[in-house]
Amino acid sequence: MEVTGAKIDRSEFAKAFIQQMNSVLRLKDPTLPDRVTMMLTEEVKSLIAEELDNEVLQHKIYPTYANHFTLEELK
Repeated sequence: MEVTGAKIDRSEFAKAFIQQMNSVLRLKDPTLPDRVTMMLTEEVKSLIAEELDNEVLQHKIYPTYANHFTLEELK
């Protein structure tokens, strides 16, 4: 993940996930208070950072990389 830059892009991943989540929530309830989406945003950011810092997500993704790419292909 370091070779491909995926680890670096976690803030972009978090941002995209949060935007999608907030859009769905707003579609379900247009009157949803802003403070609710702000709280959810902070919680999602925290969870994503924690998972990536603990390398839990990396260990789930490594087999996919290993099954589909060689080290030379990733470089």
